Amino acid sequence: MIKTLYKEKCLRYFIIPEIMLLFIFFFKFSILVYIILPLYVIESIFDNIFFNIPLIWLLFKITTMYFCSIKFKKINKIEDEEKKKKYKIRLKIIIFLVNIVIFVIFTILSTNLINQIVNTILSF
Repeated sequence: MIKTLYKEKCLRYFIIPEIMLLFIFFFKFSILVYIILPLYVIESIFDNIFFNIPLIWLLFKITTMYFCSIKFKKINKIEDEEKKKKYKIRLKIIIFLVNIVIFVIFTILSTNLINQIVNTILSF
């Protein structure tokens, strides 16, 4: 799966949003949140699906990578080079747009979650 995406030069569409997320969280939130957030997520795994945003993000990334690699394998079986190139470009654009939209949704939801955690910690 990763080999196919790397060969198609499409792996960067999956990795760049994660790097951006790390920078956002690194500069916006303190180290205490990095310790509390995993504990909070583990505690709420079975309580509420909305608060499992990091797990949902990870599952989404894995499934999209899997389906994109399958799609690239199907595209590579096409004999016509012009058609193959057109489909690859279209798929890369779709992958990029889907990742950006989900990235924006994730950052909005996760910042709200982390703000709630910080407020809860500071209230003690």
